[in-house]
Amino acid sequence: MRSPGSGDGSPSVPSSISVLVLIGYGTSELVISFRETRKRSQPANQLIGAWTLVHAPIGLRPPARLLRIDSAYRTLRSLTPGWRVTIVAAVTAVVAAACTAGTEASQPTPNEADTSTTATATEPPVLNTVLSTDWTTCEQVSLTGESRVSQVGLVEASGLVASSQFTDVLWSHNDSGSAAGIYGVGLDGSDHGFFPLADRDGVDIEDIAMVDGRIHLGDIGDNDRRRESVQVHIFDEPAPGSGKAITDITTIDLTYPDRATDAEALLVDPLSDEVVILSKDLQDGLANTRIYSFAMPSGTPTESIEMTFAGEIDVAALESQATEFTLTAVLFPGLLTAADISADGRLIAVRTYGTVWLYPRTPDQTMAEALQGQPCEGGSAAENQGESLAILPAGSGPDSDADSDADGDGDTGGGDTVRYVTVTEGNTPVINVVTVNLR
Repeated sequence: MRSPGSGDGSPSVPSSISVLVLIGYGTSELVISFRETRKRSQPANQLIGAWTLVHAPIGLRPPARLLRIDSAYRTLRSLTPGWRVTIVAAVTAVVAAACTAGTEASQPTPNEADTSTTATATEPPVLNTVLSTDWTTCEQVSLTGESRVSQVGLVEASGLVASSQFTDVLWSHNDSGSAAGIYGVGLDGSDHGFFPLADRDGVDIEDIAMVDGRIHLGDIGDNDRRRESVQVHIFDEPAPGSGKAITDITTIDLTYPDRATDAEALLVDPLSDEVVILSKDLQDGLANTRIYSFAMPSGTPTESIEMTFAGEIDVAALESQATEFTLTAVLFPGLLTAADISADGRLIAVRTYGTVWLYPRTPDQTMAEALQGQPCEGGSAAENQGESLAILPAGSGPDSDADSDADGDGDTGGGDTVRYVTVTEGNTPVINVVTVNLR
């Protein structure tokens, strides 16, 4: 994978694809509207209808720029068909031209699902360590999808994290509309149980993090941008397979310093008390990802904590240079859906609907500072609704012998190779494992 910033500045292929897709939507819906508008009890802007058709499954609202077209469209309906076609087609082209996108992707063919449900991990894994932070490029070594999630209840996997105590075990969760709790999932797809959170009702749980055997569950989603506060629930990692309700929970209530914000990515620093939430906010159109941070309190806070705005990530610019993309990434460029950090704190991974980006972090940087640096593209399988990402400990998963001496310095502790897992939403999704050399 090439490092972003190496492009020649010429218009990218996805920009043209995005224009064609949106013009196609506008033109087809325009023809339908002219035939059917008198039959509809609630006439609406067909461009917004087309946009919403794609947004609805992921709970996103049309950008404000399209919403403003609605009133104008009602006026256009009173014009002659010729004028309507000319004017609305022009508006469609202008809106489409304002969009950006990712690049071409390929769809991997997963192998047969592993239906084993008997594996139980008991030994603690070796924590993944990135020994240096002077790498600038990512070389994808392998991408495997040999197993599927077996739990029938985990249909909207919106977050993922590797266990810090049990080998080849992942923890995941559903998002809005489901009971608050976590699912134990084996790398082989095996079912390690569902653990409900006692006395907690999740609003929209979107990501999960792990530090020192403590799980941090981020109830940070806000599709309508109306929540007065969001929460992070913290509790000890349970033993896989027990399926007992989690009762000892610390909940931190958080507010934003500027506005209600939708978010799907949570990072908890293993080196300090820094916690970061990354926005996925479309209320002003396809904007940069906003970085919010706060210091983890030592005890249980009695009042809400106001987070600090700590910068932005121009994810849309990264996507315009990506070598992998999906249809969802083309239609909704610049949306960050998950994040994770290595156990030693020296590598941060973030994902979009199209690919995965890897950021080096030096010991003197905060996570917020590292996220405003230069990443390289690690890549992922083509997952049109991919919203989960977990960095694996060294020695986990297929091709685990790749954690060898990649740079010839005599060290075989996995310091030059990172392995991570991505999973899309849906029934029994494929567990995709990506191995990347850092150079």
